[in-house]
Amino acid sequence: MIHHRDLNLIQRRSLQAVIDGDAPSRLEISHILGVSPQTMTRTIKGLVENGILDEQPDANGQRGQPSRRLAFRAGSLVVIGLALSTYRLIVTVEDLAGSRLMKDEEEGDFREPGPALELASRKIARALSAFGGRERVVGIGIAAQGFLIERGHVVVSIGNPVAWSAIDLKEYFEAQFGLPVNLQNDAKAIAVGTIREGFARRYSSYACIYLTNGIGGALVHNGQLYEGMAANAGEVGFFVPPTKFRPTVPNFLEAARLTRLDDWTDDMSMDRQVVSWCVGAGAQLSPAVQMAIHLYDVPAVLVCSQLPRVVLQAICDAILVVPIGNNVLGDHDSRKLLKQPVVVPINDTSLNKGACALATDYFLRCSSKDVLPA
Repeated sequence: MIHHRDLNLIQRRSLQAVIDGDAPSRLEISHILGVSPQTMTRTIKGLVENGILDEQPDANGQRGQPSRRLAFRAGSLVVIGLALSTYRLIVTVEDLAGSRLMKDEEEGDFREPGPALELASRKIARALSAFGGRERVVGIGIAAQGFLIERGHVVVSIGNPVAWSAIDLKEYFEAQFGLPVNLQNDAKAIAVGTIREGFARRYSSYACIYLTNGIGGALVHNGQLYEGMAANAGEVGFFVPPTKFRPTVPNFLEAARLTRLDDWTDDMSMDRQVVSWCVGAGAQLSPAVQMAIHLYDVPAVLVCSQLPRVVLQAICDAILVVPIGNNVLGDHDSRKLLKQPVVVPINDTSLNKGACALATDYFLRCSSKDVLPA
């Protein structure tokens, strides 16, 4: 028996409440989920007995039976993330609380699906063996560069679109490893990562733009990823023209006269050419950000990238946006009556962490009947 496969939805939501909270008690979780204390006691019992949660008395100095605080046992349940792009393949292992346990990265030419999937399978098999197999690993998240033509199953990579379109990635990896697979493209994986990191508690809805070799986009609505017809909702990068100021990593490297992002160090300052590029990049991105605000009516747009922090901040500072209705009210009345949208640079996100977040999110929000049988 694999205990975590049999967890019902209340148990999984309780587990998420523990991971997201600050050592909550059973009573606090029962209030969060709207269930009785008796139901919560039964719910937590199995999680504690199977070593997924730890429960310790809360020595608060009060008389009588002290409350008991719950904490996720580090490393008790883990996920595997696969980040798959044209020239880089990364397999990461994290526990459900987001602590990284392993990262295996390889650069190469992964435009053809055959060699890419063979390498990915070998790396996942090694990770699975190293971390307790299906007893501890609860799922696989795949963040793939490209766009989806079948929600959760088929992603088209620009490397070889026809070849990739013939492969059901979810079916491919589930058949090999007997684990549930959650597949999204890279921008959607980054957005799910921002949800797991708590941005959805600050902004219940927002657009997320991902700057990498290209420009991806995603939409978060009421704390959940909004996917659309084929899971491509929010892809506003199409509307950013392909000039030298298009805010992508290759264009930045050319402007900064660098070979790799790792060549940039924190003590480096931006010269006139880089500053000019950042201003131009912000201007190029402004219409796409404005479109996201007007189409989705969101209060914030997160701009996520591995670009240097100072560079990403400069790009965001150069983005010009106005609230819906500004054209009717004019600038003066708009500032008084309307809430101004914000653009938030997010520099500490990563595609491999987003891949793990996909697997974690899927496990915590699905009941046992929704996942693969043991």
